[in-house]
Amino acid sequence: MKLVIKRNELLSILTSLIQIIPTKSSEVLFFDFLIKCENEKLTIIASDGLISMKIEQGLKNEKGEEVILSIEEGQILTPAKILFDIINKCEGDIISLTLVDSNYLHISDEKSEFKVVVKPGEEYPDINLSVEDNNQKIQVKIEDLKKLYEKTNFAVATKGPRELFYGININYSNDRVSFLSTDTYRMAKYTVHGIGEKDINFTCPIKALTLIKDIEEKGECTIYKDNKSALFVTKKGILATRLLIGDFPGVEGIIPEETPYVVKIKSEEFIKIAERMSILSDFEKKNAQIKLTIDEERKVTLSANSIDYGNSNETVKDAKVEIPQNEKIFEIGFNIDFVLPAVKAQESESVSLCFSSPTKVFIVKSEDKNNIQIITPVRLNNY
Repeated sequence: MKLVIKRNELLSILTSLIQIIPTKSSEVLFFDFLIKCENEKLTIIASDGLISMKIEQGLKNEKGEEVILSIEEGQILTPAKILFDIINKCEGDIISLTLVDSNYLHISDEKSEFKVVVKPGEEYPDINLSVEDNNQKIQVKIEDLKKLYEKTNFAVATKGPRELFYGININYSNDRVSFLSTDTYRMAKYTVHGIGEKDINFTCPIKALTLIKDIEEKGECTIYKDNKSALFVTKKGILATRLLIGDFPGVEGIIPEETPYVVKIKSEEFIKIAERMSILSDFEKKNAQIKLTIDEERKVTLSANSIDYGNSNETVKDAKVEIPQNEKIFEIGFNIDFVLPAVKAQESESVSLCFSSPTKVFIVKSEDKNNIQIITPVRLNNY
């Protein structure tokens, strides 16, 4: 086996795949990359046993520029972290990989040379990355896939007993693809146009979506789904992942029917004030609690209070308020670490905070009806 390839392109492939390599595994071969050199194509595969991905590189890139300068057939298993670190640290523009005596991979950039112990590629565990063309599939633009991820990933749970909430629920119905996530304290949903033939609903681990969104900048992604797994297929590669089992909660029945208290505010101003006020919030409890107050004069104030550190407050300029005529004051508390990502996800000059009561979930929204952000309030302590 021999491969002569431009370093930047090889490093780009390895950078995507190294994220899959596990830190610990009962299968030691999952610490390796499977590298296959064929007549006019390079294929590299990585897996942790639950998520697997392969990326292919032809002789030329999309611009028609040569990427692979020379290739001879063969396949090997090479330690993933070692290969990644070598290619990352090399300074030459061209990398040469040559199999020597079936046991060593000679790596050179015409400046540095390495000899790495490798194993036969045939020893790699059987990884199913084949695509069965059935109508359990949906197609979405990669640009839209990135948006779906960016507007929902922050609400995915990072701790807790329910594994289901460590993923994003993917739904297709009526030419619409939606991503939905929750950590039980907040919920984020975003919807785009998609193409499919049947309604589909499943929950995918966040790690798989983090990987697939960066594999290409443009083009189409086709998602295939069966009972236990999903395949994400792009022009450049394929990712297979197991699914998370369970019934994911929907936004139906959670969104308040009426929100008589509304504060419309410039997004940038809200973010800056909230970040200033949270400096004195009770960070020892890891709960950046902020209070929003609408007073009798319909002024909006953000404030924070800490028994140990003091208090802070600031009036929000140019906030537009809706409140029932018979109401004089409205107060609600929230975790600013939950609200700020929801505001930023709107990517809008202004947002509306819509409340039904101080104890029920509230909505962060903009003119984009496809973007739904729901937050659970917190009790007002230390005020």
